[in-house]
Amino acid sequence: MAGMWILTVIVFTSACWIQVIIGSCPLGTFGDSCSYTCHCGQSCHQTTGVCGGVCDGGWVGGNGGTCQKENVALGRHASSPTRLWSSAWSADKAVDGNSNQDVQKNSCFNSADYVRSSWTVDLGDDYRIHDVRIYHQKNHLPRIRTAALHLSNTSKTPCAPCYTFPSNTSVTGNGIYDVVCGGIGRYFTITDPTHLNLCEVEIYVCSPGVFGDSCNQFCHCLQAACDPVSGVCPGDCRPGWQGDRCDTECDADYYGVNCMDICTNRKCSDVNSSCDRYNGSCDKGCLPGWRGVDCTQECNNGTYGANCNMTCSERKCAGDSSCGHVRGTCTSGCVSGWKGEDCTLACDSQHYGANCTKTCAIRHCVGNSSCNSRGDCDRGCETGWTLNDCTECSNRTYGQNCSETCSERKCAGDSSCDHVIGKCVSECVSGWMGEDCKKECDSQHYGPNCIKTCASRHCEGNSSCNSTGDCDMGCETGWTLDDCTACDSQHYGVSCDKTCASRHCVGKSSCNSTGHCDKRCETGWTLDDCTASLPQQNNPVGGEEILIPAVTVTTIVVLVVAGAAVGVFIWRRRRRPSLQESDFHDYYNTSHLSKVQTKQSRDNDETQLEEQTYDGLSAMSREIQGPGETYCTLKTEKPDLEGGASGEVTETTDRDIYEPTEPRTYETLDSTSRDIIGEYSEFGKIA
Repeated sequence: MAGMWILTVIVFTSACWIQVIIGSCPLGTFGDSCSYTCHCGQSCHQTTGVCGGVCDGGWVGGNGGTCQKENVALGRHASSPTRLWSSAWSADKAVDGNSNQDVQKNSCFNSADYVRSSWTVDLGDDYRIHDVRIYHQKNHLPRIRTAALHLSNTSKTPCAPCYTFPSNTSVTGNGIYDVVCGGIGRYFTITDPTHLNLCEVEIYVCSPGVFGDSCNQFCHCLQAACDPVSGVCPGDCRPGWQGDRCDTECDADYYGVNCMDICTNRKCSDVNSSCDRYNGSCDKGCLPGWRGVDCTQECNNGTYGANCNMTCSERKCAGDSSCGHVRGTCTSGCVSGWKGEDCTLACDSQHYGANCTKTCAIRHCVGNSSCNSRGDCDRGCETGWTLNDCTECSNRTYGQNCSETCSERKCAGDSSCDHVIGKCVSECVSGWMGEDCKKECDSQHYGPNCIKTCASRHCEGNSSCNSTGDCDMGCETGWTLDDCTACDSQHYGVSCDKTCASRHCVGKSSCNSTGHCDKRCETGWTLDDCTASLPQQNNPVGGEEILIPAVTVTTIVVLVVAGAAVGVFIWRRRRRPSLQESDFHDYYNTSHLSKVQTKQSRDNDETQLEEQTYDGLSAMSREIQGPGETYCTLKTEKPDLEGGASGEVTETTDRDIYEPTEPRTYETLDSTSRDIIGEYSEFGKIA
């Protein structure tokens, strides 16, 4: 079944190509894929199928139509078991193509009167019929009423009616009745209870691939004709068409059966190739490895490459190689004497070996040797060389002209020695570098492959630097190893200057190069190595300790002290007595003398009293010498300056006075005013 489907696709695709190539269909055909038959002789247009004249016998729809509607009853065998009115009016008269409705012209079937009548035509094959036209005898039109139409697959017993004329059928017209009898069958029968007068019976069907009332709509089914009424295809559409009735062209970028193939999936050699909606053909052929009209099939049967014209068996692959359908690549390379991805190109006369990578001139043959596909030397090799082409050093030598000796290398461990570069596969011993470990480190480097620098060591004192970097007098504190390049077990950090013991880890922690504590820090410590402390404060709610940054506490203390100092200063300024002056009189105001004392001036038992007189005032001072400052206590007596009594004291006042090292002006002494011009009313500076 699948093979038949493929064959059908090929036939229709080929028909499309014929139509494209010659520009029109062969004579007698028309339309898409040239799949429709003309029924109007030479007047049929080979592309559209439109007829310029009348249709062939048995076909209708000419003169501008396509003549695709056929009368399948014409000329077929008709019969009737009913007694006839006259033998001249036999059953075949109703399908002879003569539609004359005058029974006297002997062109009609006419049964005897008042007998149950039946007429049947054998269509010769099963047809999906729809339209039926009956030409009735004009003289007895009412007789058509109650007639019934039947369609069956057997001639013996008619099936249920597909149409029955109603009792009110018009009998005033021309006696031509177009009715619908839909169904599939071979035998078409008309019955009547009393009589039948049939001058012509025409049963119309659309030609394959056409549908509709006038059979003027085209469907494009692949394997079977569409329904002549609905146009629905029973299976797939022909290439280039889609839809239930296969009457819609493929959308852009799609092609093929049911328009299911995608143009962009093709492997065309030209990426800008057009895409035929029928077969998706590529304008300029396929990419290598692909075949078919639409270039969607891989090369097969052991072929590959452009147009699949390369044969896998002709390649010269080394070993058992697969053969890709595109390039035929030899996955294991070529045998000696051949090159190319698919190993189909022979080496030229100057090259040999697999993929032709070796040059005949580099061999070390004795004498003048030929050069075959393997490069064999005719008379052997020169001294020091080996292999059939004399290209490999012998006796554990390597390098140019085999001048280097494997034993002189400074390889670490047991290293092989290839004959080309003598590479040490296990790196070099300390103090040597290079692929073959034959180059010694300079004075500033040491270690395997000379990757370590002498200056990076942490040796005690000024140490030499040998091939292993050993320090002469040991390591600086915190460093270890022979070359002093790692922290010892008790130190860590970039410079190994941090001690493991200084950490505050919880529990017993290891000490790696970063000093990270294994678990966490003890309470009050932070950072990965637990070396930074945090202030703590008890939590009044939960009883737990919380840490408050020290800077916050310090800030609060400073603000409190500053506020207190400002308050004292303002209080003292408000307490200072103001100077009282009158006309030419100065007064000593000592009524509000405030006592300024310090703890030192009050408590020092070693102070000495000394009596001094200031502008007529008798003062008893007690001096206390401190570093750079002096305190004194004054006891003053204010005399009655206006009276005559000398030394009469009216008021005695005590006051502590602070005498700094720098001159300052003291506060006004509390005293009564003296009525004397030019007298002092306040103390000046004490020098």
